[in-house]
Amino acid sequence: MDRVADAAGVAKGTLYLYFPSKDALYLGVLSDGLDTAYRTYQSSADPRLPVAERLRRSIEVMVEFYDQRRDFLQFFATVEPRLAEERNRIIEASRERGFNFCASLIEEGIRTGVFTPTDPRLATFTIQGAIRSLLLFYGAGRPVSELSRELGNLMLRSLGADRGQNFKPEHPQ
Repeated sequence: MDRVADAAGVAKGTLYLYFPSKDALYLGVLSDGLDTAYRTYQSSADPRLPVAERLRRSIEVMVEFYDQRRDFLQFFATVEPRLAEERNRIIEASRERGFNFCASLIEEGIRTGVFTPTDPRLATFTIQGAIRSLLLFYGAGRPVSELSRELGNLMLRSLGADRGQNFKPEHPQ
């Protein structure tokens, strides 16, 4: 708590006003980070844009958000055994919001004929898994902005968004 107070530029007593314990601080940081991630990629989906562009931008923003916050990713991966139940509750609620957001874009795309009919749940898990794999395993050989665009375009092609005139990548590869 001393180090956190020093880094925040506040007295330790002030920190305890907001977080009565290290456990509360841990859960607060986790919850706030996941809320910030959700708000960030949700705000990237301007409802005035076509659904394919909203989904592509959301994928890009998700990848770039977590890439820029590798420290949060490490923190997020840190398990606090005595807080497992509370930690899992926060993580599950965040996953559910993200899942519903992505699935709703896919459902809209299917409903409007932009995407080919598919299982929105499977497509959402595929997108989330691809993002996770890209961040964890791809390596640093190419700029993340380039990779995130390419991943977004790849996911849209897999949903059939490139047939006809429905999808034109913002940044052709």
